[in-house]
Amino acid sequence: MFNKIKADIYEKIKTEDERGLGTKTTLSLKSSCFGYLDLLGGNDKFVNDKIRKEATHIFICLSKKINELLPSDYININGKFYIILLIDNPVQCNQTEIILKEAGDIE
Repeated sequence: MFNKIKADIYEKIKTEDERGLGTKTTLSLKSSCFGYLDLLGGNDKFVNDKIRKEATHIFICLSKKINELLPSDYININGKFYIILLIDNPVQCNQTEIILKEAGDIE
């Protein structure tokens, strides 16, 4: 059987400096969950027409309750950041499918 991995979910927050001359980007932890990460590739590549972005991975979250996930939040799995493109709870089952794209630089 596969090993469950922990995923930390972050909100990206931009704040202006005191003089209003620049912005600082920070990540604030929203929640955590356990599940499975899978690579989407080749013929299995998922393209979401609604937001017109190409997904690279899918995370199957096994937690029943996740605090207010939003597209554009970030998820950290094994030290690597991904941006959340789509959150789906198919037929209201006990898992949530989170469609991801590798984030690269999060600044």
